[in-house]
Amino acid sequence: MRRIFVPIVIFLIASSVIFAAVGGVSADISQKNAKIFINNQTFSTKVNRVVVFRDRALVERTAKVSIPSGESKIVLKYLPQQIDKNSVRVAVSGGAKASLGGVEVFLDKFTPEAIQSLKDSIQAIDDRLNELKIEEEGIATQKDFLKSIASLGGAETKGQQLVISPQNLTATAKFLESQLQKLAKEKTRIAVEKRELQRKKKELQEHLNNISRGGASRGYRVEVPIRNSSAADFNVSVKYVVYGAGWQPQYDARYDEKSGRVELTYFGVVKQSTTEDWDNSEIVLSTAQPQLGTEPPELTKWLLRKYVLTYKKSRAIGGGELLGLAEDKIMPAAAPQNIEAEYSTSTAEISGETVIFNVSSRRTIPSDGQDHRVVIADLNFDAEKKFVAVPKLDQKVYITAKCKNTSDYLLLPGKVSVFQGNAYVGTQYFREPLGFEREFTFAMGSVQTIKISRKRTKEFLENTGIIGQNRREFFAYEIEIENNSMSDAVVEIYDQIPVSGDEDIRVEDVKFQPSPDRRDKNFDGEVVWKISIGKGQKKKIMMQFAVKYPKDVVVQGL
Repeated sequence: MRRIFVPIVIFLIASSVIFAAVGGVSADISQKNAKIFINNQTFSTKVNRVVVFRDRALVERTAKVSIPSGESKIVLKYLPQQIDKNSVRVAVSGGAKASLGGVEVFLDKFTPEAIQSLKDSIQAIDDRLNELKIEEEGIATQKDFLKSIASLGGAETKGQQLVISPQNLTATAKFLESQLQKLAKEKTRIAVEKRELQRKKKELQEHLNNISRGGASRGYRVEVPIRNSSAADFNVSVKYVVYGAGWQPQYDARYDEKSGRVELTYFGVVKQSTTEDWDNSEIVLSTAQPQLGTEPPELTKWLLRKYVLTYKKSRAIGGGELLGLAEDKIMPAAAPQNIEAEYSTSTAEISGETVIFNVSSRRTIPSDGQDHRVVIADLNFDAEKKFVAVPKLDQKVYITAKCKNTSDYLLLPGKVSVFQGNAYVGTQYFREPLGFEREFTFAMGSVQTIKISRKRTKEFLENTGIIGQNRREFFAYEIEIENNSMSDAVVEIYDQIPVSGDEDIRVEDVKFQPSPDRRDKNFDGEVVWKISIGKGQKKKIMMQFAVKYPKDVVVQGL
C-alpha cells in the first residue's frame, strides 16, 4: 500500500528552494533631492514652508548641519532649473556666532552618469518584476497540483483499486489547507512588492523623461561662505522663488432645503510642476505679487495705437461660416472633477489688497502638474430662497438662494460647483471679490415638488374692417402651478405678451386673470406674477390677447 499525497511534500520543498534562490534581490532606489555639502559632509534638506502665489512660489528649504570652526563653505546642490536665481536668500541660526558671506548661484548640468544611474535603477526594478512573475507562475503551478491531489481525496492503492479511508481523507484535507494558505500569503506578498516597485519605477521614469527632454537637465547650485568661532550645529534656511507653481480659489456650494442655509466650502487649488515635491510642508496661499528683486523697476515705453477690431471665424451647422467679434468664449458647464481635498481650515490675513491664507496643518503637494485642493474655510450662510419659473421656455420651477457674506473671509473670484443636497446642479462663478456684507445669489437648479405647465387654450382668426381688409388673431394661454411640497411657497412666474414693432400691427384686448404683480418697464411686454401657493394646492393663471394686422401682411414672430 502507498500513499498518494507523499509526492506533494517533495514538490513543495523543491519549489520553496527555487523561490528562495530568486527572492533575495531588492531594489533600494531613491531620487536625488536638494542636499547641502560642507567639507566632506552631506546633509539632507526638506521643503519646510511654501508661500504659493498665483504664478510662482516662495520655497523655504531647511536643514540641520554641523559646521567646524573657522572658514567653511555651504554648498546647496540640485535646486530646480525654474528658480529665480536673483531671489535666493540664505540664513543660519543657532550654534555658535557665525557670519555669512555673499551668496553665489551657478547653473549646473546633469552628467551622463546621472542619466545612466536612473536607467540602471529602472532596469533593476524590471529584473525584480520578472523574478516576481516567475514566482507567481510557480504558485499557480503548485495550486493546480494541489487541486489535482484534492480530487483524489485520501485514497490509497490496494491492488488495482483505490480505497478511501476517513483517516487519510482528514490528513489530506489538513495538509492541503495548510499549503493553500501558505500559497495565498506568498501571492499577497508578491502583489504588495510589485505595487511598490511599480510606484518607484513610475517616479524614476518621470524623472528620466524630464532629463531626457531637457526639462530637468540643468539645476542650480548655491554657494555661500561661512565663518564661525567654534564647531557647532546650525539650522540653515534657503529661500528662493520658483516658477511652475500657482493656486486659484474654488468653491463647493451646497443648499440644504431643510435648514434653508448654504454651506460654502472655500478651497485653494494648488498646482505645481517645479520638479521637486513639497513633502509634509507648511502651505501659505497668497494673492500678493512678489517683489524680491533688489533693483528698482524700470519704465518701458507707453505706446498708443489705434484700436482695431479683430474677427474670428466659426463654422455653423451645415458647413457655413459665421463672423463674430473675438469675445471670450462661453463654455458649457462640466461636472466637477473628483479631486481629493485635505480638510483642515485656514486662517486668513488681509493687508491692503493682499489676502494670505495660512493652511493650518502640513500638506504634501507633489510635482505632478495636477490639482490638489486644500480647504481654506467651511462657511455657512442664511439663504433667502426664491422659486422662479418661465413656463413659456421651460416648464420647470427653479430655486435660487440669495446669501450675504457674513464671514471674515474675502471671497475671491473663482469657480463654484453648486449642489442641491448631494446632487450636482452645475457650475457658476464669482466674477469679482465679495467682501463683508456683499450679497450673492446661487441658481440651485430645478425642483421636483412644484410643477408648472403652460398650454394654449384658444387660437382663431377673423377678418375685420369694412370689406375685411384686416385680420385679427386671438390667443389665450393657461398656466397651472401645483405645489406638492411639504411647505407653502411663493413662485415668481415670468411670461410675456408680444410687442408691435410696426404701426400697421396692433396688440389689443390684453387680459390677465389674476392681474400681474409687475409689468417690466425696461422690457416692454414682460409680465411677472408672485403666486403664493399652499402645500397641496393648485392655482391657474389666464392670459389672452389679439393681434390685428392688414390681411396682405405676413407677421413675423407669431
